[in-house]
Amino acid sequence: MVRNAHGPVVLCAPNAFKGTLTAPEAARAMARGVRRAGGRPLVLPVADGGDGTAAVLGGRRVRMTATGPYGERLRVEYRRRGRGAVVEVAQVGLARTKKRDPRRATSLGVAEMIAHAAARGTRRVLVALGGSATVDAGLPLLALDRAPALVGLCDVRTRFVDAPRRFGPQKGASPADVRALERAFRRLARADGRAARIPGSGAAGGIGWAIAARGGELVAGAEFVLDALRFDDALRQSDLALTGEGAWDATTAAGKAPWAVMRRARRAGVPCAALCGRVARTAPGVRAIAPSAAEAMRRPARWLEEAAFRAVRAWRPPASPASRDSGSRPAPPRGSRPRRTSASP
Repeated sequence: MVRNAHGPVVLCAPNAFKGTLTAPEAARAMARGVRRAGGRPLVLPVADGGDGTAAVLGGRRVRMTATGPYGERLRVEYRRRGRGAVVEVAQVGLARTKKRDPRRATSLGVAEMIAHAAARGTRRVLVALGGSATVDAGLPLLALDRAPALVGLCDVRTRFVDAPRRFGPQKGASPADVRALERAFRRLARADGRAARIPGSGAAGGIGWAIAARGGELVAGAEFVLDALRFDDALRQSDLALTGEGAWDATTAAGKAPWAVMRRARRAGVPCAALCGRVARTAPGVRAIAPSAAEAMRRPARWLEEAAFRAVRAWRPPASPASRDSGSRPAPPRGSRPRRTSASP
């Protein structure tokens, strides 16, 4: 049953479209398409521990200068939320440098942001682990004199000893570098094997391990954020859910926000579509927003708005008990196309 006489309530819950749209910008583009199609948007941008997580969770901006991955001084920010804070590794990550040399790159800037928050009375720091430039096992975090309780928000489940092979090449590691890093990680794993076995301990090139070795907690970033946003409450108000991000690929099901959104929508019985800039791995309910990835990058907001418009026009309310009993179906909204049958992940 449509919850609103003026059209379906549509939950707009995208992740960031990396390099083009933040999650809030993507949600606003979706909302414009929903309104054009006659629906009522419920805007709730999401995140999974990658860049943009702090903005989604909210809080007061705190600006400071921190050490970049190659020793440069960078202007960064984190968020204060009551007696807690949200620090993003991406603030000193790959997006902030053109260099790629994981044998030299340091996560010192992450430790500096945590120390800055701790010096101002923060008792708990959420560390969003996506977007790092390093494979240094987060060693600077172990050297912190004082640190509040740490919670690592992971967007992968990679274990510590697998991090060099999984993340080293994308950060510039040669095959010889990967082998050297693997030897170093195995030595560190012997020092704290418990932390090394935790799923997500390899996140951010091993920063997850450093958090766990300090007694901190590693959690699935997408699930943590959705709970913090009271996502399920918003889902219960919705007839249709839309999510998406820049690329749907083999990593999406490993802990990315759109996968978590689609899984919760399926459990709640709410139809859901993922609208993505690039679809490298096809899946039910997943659609590319543009004819090509290049076009999606060139005008992402326009294409995302249009994809949301089409998704809402294709939607139709479920059959009422009376219509099911009579074998008939309710007429679709004027101008709509039949909805594809899909099973969300």
